[in-house]
Amino acid sequence: MYLIYLTIGLCFAYVLFYFLFPLFFKNTIVPLNRRSLYSVIFIITFSFLVYFVSFRIADWELGNRILHIFGGGFLTFLICFFAVRNGVGKVAKSNKKYIYFGLPIGLNIIFSQLRLCFFVFLDTLGREKYK
Repeated sequence: MYLIYLTIGLCFAYVLFYFLFPLFFKNTIVPLNRRSLYSVIFIITFSFLVYFVSFRIADWELGNRILHIFGGGFLTFLICFFAVRNGVGKVAKSNKKYIYFGLPIGLNIIFSQLRLCFFVFLDTLGREKYK
């Protein structure tokens, strides 16, 4: 169930980036189009494919690594790539390296911090309840 929520969050991040990148680069608002819908479908399909493959691996540590590599880092890279490609179009070459490499790293840091805060908060709630 947690992975389904993560997939929904990644789709939400794609839509958010799709609308924010054109505001940042061109000061325009871009409407959703068919290409962005295909990107959301691809994100959902790829994430469920990664979940299925990682759960089918017998060694759970290797499956967990595959899940984090492809379901976390590579999928975040694809989300940023699709958002820039579909929303902004052409970007100056000097800005591309910051977008394609900086944003996935930043998004991973934000997701990991939110996940850490979420688990610490839940753990604290559980201890208070059973005292």
